[in-house]
Amino acid sequence: MDIKHASTFVDPYEQNNLNFFVFKEEENVVKDGIFVHFPSNNLYPVIDGVPVFIKNRVLISFWETYKKELLAIIPNEEIIKIQLIKRIGNFSFSNEWGAAHKDNVTTVWGHSLIERLKIHYTDTESSEEELGGQLLLDVGCGNGILCKSLAEKGATVFGIDYSTSVWNAQKVMHHTNVCYIQADLHFLPFKDSTFDVVYSNGVLHHTADTENAFQKVAKMVKSGGKYYVWLYSRSTSIGFNIFLYITDAMRFVTNKLPHFAQKIIIEKLLFCKILYCKMRGKQYEIGDIRTDLYDTLTPTYKYYHTVEETQDWFTKCGFNKPRKTHLNNYGFGVLGNKN
Repeated sequence: MDIKHASTFVDPYEQNNLNFFVFKEEENVVKDGIFVHFPSNNLYPVIDGVPVFIKNRVLISFWETYKKELLAIIPNEEIIKIQLIKRIGNFSFSNEWGAAHKDNVTTVWGHSLIERLKIHYTDTESSEEELGGQLLLDVGCGNGILCKSLAEKGATVFGIDYSTSVWNAQKVMHHTNVCYIQADLHFLPFKDSTFDVVYSNGVLHHTADTENAFQKVAKMVKSGGKYYVWLYSRSTSIGFNIFLYITDAMRFVTNKLPHFAQKIIIEKLLFCKILYCKMRGKQYEIGDIRTDLYDTLTPTYKYYHTVEETQDWFTKCGFNKPRKTHLNNYGFGVLGNKN
């Protein structure tokens, strides 16, 4: 995390300002530190360059390393200890993006970076020339490749993800104008009306309540700003809907399995998909297929919505002229401008 980003954050649960203490820094990049909310004494560590804005996520190893510094800030050891955790655990998307990182994936959902940038400009009705000076929020940033690309073109980008993918993003896709954060999208560490553009591509439908998640994120958009979401929908094709019902039935089983069992199943299906692509003469990238299989078979939640339903959410949250911008067999995008 670049030191200049620290002043942007507030306590995600109290919505008040934070005090920030740097423990380890290299050339304006904070490697380790702590955000503290007084008087609640909520602690939010920066671990290996990534701020963790989720309650009770101070690693025991972090405590052992910086015990003296932490006790100088909060002298009561018991207050600190109740916020400790042995490790920051994985969940389905941690495994998905971890596999993508190991595979050094260059395409996502079949799109190259250049194609993803073009899609982003189309979906947000913007251009590369507009990025300079803009403040962007990517809700569900995954491997961070799009965040870095937009930052290279002049935007300041905050990429949040609940998964541990943010550490891979920080390591591989670091840029002085990008800040990767582990956070819960229901409790974002920013003041309302902060961002010029907020976008969430294929994320909100993987929460327990898509509309509630939509509303929480919508608060981050400033007046005159843009909000873009992409969500799953049922297809108009009967054959494709049958495919969706089959994969959802499989997911109901596979998302309850331990990671090693999921990995075995996905590797078997990966072999079948590669064989299918070869037989059909289709182009493919192994890492992209593997990522897609994880995304299809491991999430706890997966909901389908309609354009009309989503446009209604935009209207209720104070956005004008919500319009469909992107449509394919899997889903659709909707963009709205904040009044």
